[in-house]
Order: sequence, then structure tokens, then C-alpha cells
Amino acid sequence: MKNAKSVIAFIVLVMLWMSIASVEYDLVMRFGILFNVFVSVFALFVLLVALFRAPEGYEDENGFHIVALADVVPLSPSQYIRRLAPFSLCARSSPRRFSNGSM
Repeated sequence: MKNAKSVIAFIVLVMLWMSIASVEYDLVMRFGILFNVFVSVFALFVLLVALFRAPEGYEDENGFHIVALADVVPLSPSQYIRRLAPFSLCARSSPRRFSNGSM
């Protein structure tokens, strides 16, 4: 039973790969180099996002070690919002008042 499930899964994966390859072939034939440029840019963007999200660390003979930052302080929700949008309305200081007390 275990071998049958593996064979069925393999056949389904091959069929899926064949259908995706045929759709990609049709797109390349229809749009030419434009499709290749779009796919290349998208793939590089995905790799760039993955690199920026990866933890910083190093690898030695004992495995991969993530470097812990010693001075990390959790932010309050208002500090987090200010960091995300420094030029938004929520990040500005209190409204300026004129010398007579009006705004």
C-alpha cells in the first residue's frame, strides 16, 4: 500500500509538471522574451525577499548558529507604527501652538 501511494503521488506530480510546462511553453510562444523577463524579475524579487527575511548567522562544523542581538528592545505598538510610517500623521509631534495659545 505504501508503494502504491508513492507511485500515485509520483504520477500526479509528473502530470502537474507536464501541464505547467505546457502552459509555460504556450506563454513563451505567445509573448516571447517579455514573458522570460517578467519571470526572471519575479524570481529575483522572491530571492531578494527571502534573503532579507533570513536570520543573520554563521555555519561551522556544529551546524548553523543564529546571532542573537543583545540590544533588541521590544517596541510598543505606537513606536512600531512610528517606525513603519515616519512621515504619517501618527508619527508627528503634538500640534504647534502659536504664542497666543491658538493652533
